[in-house]
Amino acid sequence: MEYHTVIISTEPGKEGRVLGDVLDLLFPYDAEIEGEVRGGGRLVIKTRMDAWRVAALLKMYPVRGLVNVRLLVGLYRDYREVKCRAAADLCRLGVAVGKLKVRVKRGWRQKYYGEIKNIFSKISDRKNGLEILIEEFDGKIALEVILFRPHYASFNVQAKI
Repeated sequence: MEYHTVIISTEPGKEGRVLGDVLDLLFPYDAEIEGEVRGGGRLVIKTRMDAWRVAALLKMYPVRGLVNVRLLVGLYRDYREVKCRAAADLCRLGVAVGKLKVRVKRGWRQKYYGEIKNIFSKISDRKNGLEILIEEFDGKIALEVILFRPHYASFNVQAKI
């Protein structure tokens, strides 16, 4: 059985608590689960569980401070590799693109964004597609699918009593 990498974004300063809560929640389902804080409100979870199952459990049992849950689909060295392999990697998962966000600063020209948008528009389904994120991760470029974003996830939300 292969490992899946799940990236969890947290509210700033809540990384340790969220990591503990997530590991406690998922441990009964995967005794070999591993997690670490990568700073900047980012956790990396390695699990044998299906990433969709992880997201479903986090929906059922809310974790305070959690902003979103993403599946790491692939890591690429540079723009050319993203251009050649990323869309195929998404298609293999059976994922359609609903919304595409690109957050890469290192060495990307403006024309790259347009080319990436054109490539992903071929597998686009605005109504049923998922949000896709391309960002820098550990010195590479990561392709991620946002699996879950709690409706309450906002840094400035005030509860009404």
